[in-house]
Amino acid sequence: MREEKLLEYLRNNNDSPTQGEMKKAIGTKSNAILYQTLDRLEEAGLIRRTKGRWRGVRLVPGSKFQVSSSGEQTWNLEHETWNPAQSQDEWLRIPLLGIVAAGHPIEAVLVPEQMSVPASMVRPGADYFALEVRGDSMIDENILDGDKIALRHASTANNGEIVAALVDGENATVKTFKQKGKKVQLIPANSDFETLEVDAERVTIQGVLVGLVRNYERRG
Repeated sequence: MREEKLLEYLRNNNDSPTQGEMKKAIGTKSNAILYQTLDRLEEAGLIRRTKGRWRGVRLVPGSKFQVSSSGEQTWNLEHETWNPAQSQDEWLRIPLLGIVAAGHPIEAVLVPEQMSVPASMVRPGADYFALEVRGDSMIDENILDGDKIALRHASTANNGEIVAALVDGENATVKTFKQKGKKVQLIPANSDFETLEVDAERVTIQGVLVGLVRNYERRG
């Protein structure tokens, strides 16, 4: 994900970056995408910005990935604070509702499972669920085949947000959302895949991405 790329860049470069350096770090030429990325990191409490200064971006000490006792690595996009040393009591369980394609749309499958996520990943009063990713069309956002993604239930999204959406009420896919008038684009993060553009009325947003869980031991 872009947030991860920018955090990694900030960790490896002590000097405050320019706007161009940050855009290059996350692989975009768009100011809007950079602003969205910075906003999300600041809202999550992972960076601080000095108003009116592009070189005023600072990494919050201790901001990093969070690893559970099972070896699963999690990435938080939603909460104000980041605590890499959470106890097991600070992990919550959310329903794992099925499989979503990070390639072409496939039918979502309901499965009777749950997934543990850090309590810091969720906001009080909001409703969350998880999906397992299949495919590699979102690899440039660091969403890989086999990852489990956590989403906040939502029926709307802002342009540039990553969503799980149903197409024609039955095919689930995870893509970057962009609406242009009466058309919706579901945009992959892999040049091998094409953007899916459909009438807005054919798309039902199910949730907005807030984080992911990756099991590195299983990948090995």
